[in-house]
Amino acid sequence: MTATMIIGIVAYHENCYSKDLKGATSFLLDNTPINGFAGNVVTVISVILGMLLLFLPSPEKYLSLLALIPIVYRLVSYVLFERKLI
Repeated sequence: MTATMIIGIVAYHENCYSKDLKGATSFLLDNTPINGFAGNVVTVISVILGMLLLFLPSPEKYLSLLALIPIVYRLVSYVLFERKLI
């Protein structure tokens, strides 16, 4: 399991995450795993939203850059942690 801590990505053992961190929410730690079902859904929605925002008029199309944040987190999580496990 991977989760965000401030700006970085932290890996947790699945059992440790489910016991200790699943219900805990704080300013520094988000309790939603990046590589779980919810993280995958957010990534897909971000891709669709980012592509739709690109067709807005000139100044507003830069809002599509905000949709890149969950996509980048998911890709970094995959490259740093998940790829090594496969």
